[in-house]
Amino acid sequence: MFTAGMLVGRLAGDHIVDRFGAVPTLYSGVVVSVVAMLFVVALQTVAAALAGFLIWGLGISAALPVLYKLAGSHRSFGEGSGLAALTVGTRLGFMAAPALIGVAATAWSLPIAIAVVVSLAAAASLVAVRLTLAPQVAAGDSLPGGGNS
Repeated sequence: MFTAGMLVGRLAGDHIVDRFGAVPTLYSGVVVSVVAMLFVVALQTVAAALAGFLIWGLGISAALPVLYKLAGSHRSFGEGSGLAALTVGTRLGFMAAPALIGVAATAWSLPIAIAVVVSLAAAASLVAVRLTLAPQVAAGDSLPGGGNS
């Protein structure tokens, strides 16, 4: 279901960024993804899981290309360094999240563990996005798909 959501979101992503702007698309995608995963954790049913993973894919699919564009064009990094840093960070997250969920599930429960890890990832994502955008918006640089909105 996640992949289906990603497919639909990627196909519509450029239109969404053009219509609403890069920054709103980025923040909205992160928020929609977090809400979808918390929905899965709260309801704990197969139907909720299927819907939640579909919505998670939709939410993150438009946000990720914008984030990669911002990382690749960030003024504080040399060409390619921003992309490399983002790629390393996402790979570390993909490797660390299952281990963190396992440790937290052992201490509490699986639903609480997922909620905690998703919440921490969301907070880190929003801080990273804010730090990435601040120098570009302050300098008046244009952002992909909608100026510096």
